[in-house]
Amino acid sequence: MVNSPKQMRIAACVTLYNSLPSCADALATYQDQVERVYLIDNSEKPDQALITQLIQWPTVQYLSNEGNLGVGAALNRAARQALADGFDYLLTMDDDTALPRHALATMIRFVTDTPDAARIGIVTGVHTPPKHVVASRAVAFTMTSGNLLSLSAYKLAGPFRDDFFIDHIDHEYGLRLNQAGFKVIELPGILLQHQLGEHKATGLGKRQFISHAPLRGYYIARNGWALARLYPAFRTQAAILISKEWLKALLFENKKGQRISLLWRGLRDAWRGKLGKLSM
Repeated sequence: MVNSPKQMRIAACVTLYNSLPSCADALATYQDQVERVYLIDNSEKPDQALITQLIQWPTVQYLSNEGNLGVGAALNRAARQALADGFDYLLTMDDDTALPRHALATMIRFVTDTPDAARIGIVTGVHTPPKHVVASRAVAFTMTSGNLLSLSAYKLAGPFRDDFFIDHIDHEYGLRLNQAGFKVIELPGILLQHQLGEHKATGLGKRQFISHAPLRGYYIARNGWALARLYPAFRTQAAILISKEWLKALLFENKKGQRISLLWRGLRDAWRGKLGKLSM
């Protein structure tokens, strides 16, 4: 059971990986709203100047993974540390996500006003303006960044899939929380400020698409297919996401050969059950 909302202790975490100096601006939007911010550094070569700047805030605690262990491992390290330090909730943030000033208070108020707060696994905002504004909505999954995660739910549902390394970790965890009887709640009134990727022109009028590095296509395809095999309810979503990567690689992206090769390899590894960090 979660503690009474009046006793809620909240920490935050952010994963660093070759992060830009602008991540300090994002961190500044919430570091004073929580008791502690765990900086989990996945960089092979940590940026000492950036670290020195960030740890000047009294709430910030720096923890290095001494290499890139992936997003899931970073989230799990932060969650374990938060539990050891007696926190009830963990605000999970990407290094480029800014938190609107009212957002955390709104999330806390929602938990406070919910009679079955113990069944809320995650409460969060949205990353794109909603077509239909409602006070709240239960969803199967949501993006990791901007989530207020119940650490009681985390203990019961289990850790994030570190063998996914990156991509679909948030989808898998939301589905698992729902399966365990916990709710994932989005509050559309909170619009999170987050860069979803590099926007590129398609050449078809003003249409654009979100472009990722070629290696991301591997993880999107592999983990998406692996997740679809675990959760049949995700099969349609996985097919759509993987198809989009193929279309982008074939029609709009550069490095087409490399991208297509990695997409094929991702699907093959998913079929073989080969997960973890890809060895090139």
